[in-house]
Amino acid sequence: MRKILTFAMMMCLTTPALAVEYRSPNEVAREFCNFIDSSRRDIFAPHFKPLATTSLLKAIRKAENKNSVIARAYPNEKPPLGDGIPYQSYQDHAPFCRVDDITYQRRKGEAIIAYIFPDTPEASWTDRLKLKNINGVWQIDDIIYGSDKAHMTLRQVLKNAFPQE
Repeated sequence: MRKILTFAMMMCLTTPALAVEYRSPNEVAREFCNFIDSSRRDIFAPHFKPLATTSLLKAIRKAENKNSVIARAYPNEKPPLGDGIPYQSYQDHAPFCRVDDITYQRRKGEAIIAYIFPDTPEASWTDRLKLKNINGVWQIDDIIYGSDKAHMTLRQVLKNAFPQE
């Protein structure tokens, strides 16, 4: 019995993370809103991992590792990512996340994500998902904070959060 349990556990650990494949930009954008609406926002949350490119996941893991080193070295101080990975412009939890618009070509796309506060519409905002089609599967390759082109991206924030090596 012990051998069977050990084998089953090893299969779970070596199986690729959730074989979810998003065949359209709309699917991945809608699932991102589901992820934002959920309370599970860390990198290993089952709802985020299949949404992101390997490259973005690597950048997030690298930042989380650096953050952990700083947190251990300075336990009485808040580390750079003390509020978690910034998957959206603001840490405020908007009551509604909605996919507003999607544009795409063969391999690249962009989805506008609206965070809506119905009681205070002026507090609402939009971010943009940079999407990439890799072998027929759409994934998030970056998040652009805000609606204009001059805003920071998730990758830039992760890189700039730590002193350069």
